[in-house]
Amino acid sequence: MVSSRTVIVAGATGLVGDELIHQLLGDPDVAQVHVVTRRPISITSDKLVQHQNPELAVTHWQPQWPVPLQGYICLGTTKKAAGSKQGLEDVDLHLVIRVAKMMAVMGVKHLAVVSSIGSHRWSPSHYLRCKGKMEFALRNMGFERLLIVRPGHSLVNGNM
Repeated sequence: MVSSRTVIVAGATGLVGDELIHQLLGDPDVAQVHVVTRRPISITSDKLVQHQNPELAVTHWQPQWPVPLQGYICLGTTKKAAGSKQGLEDVDLHLVIRVAKMMAVMGVKHLAVVSSIGSHRWSPSHYLRCKGKMEFALRNMGFERLLIVRPGHSLVNGNM
């Protein structure tokens, strides 16, 4: 079978994104994986095209590259890493929406995004409220298919 799918991924440097990149590169049906990152990733492959940009924007597209019909957004942070509630919101809500809009303009029809179990736009938890607002915004962007993955809480060093 000839590989045919071109995909685009934002958030490749985290746990979920890194695993996703490895899975996509091992998929014989995937011809090309475009990765949008702030910093370079160490993975190398003939199938991999890195778009490094501090705003997670794709600023250049070769005419011979097919339009990626599938997009994956694996962006997320913690309040501790972001430095504040606003910093978390800037990533988990505003950046995800901006990247999704960019992907829609590029021609992405099917989008998968990582959220969190318990997310809801009216949640009393700031983190879950940001995730819920992000989900609500993406549902109204007109993608043909939207997959929202809601994993449970991660254990880091045995602590929640």
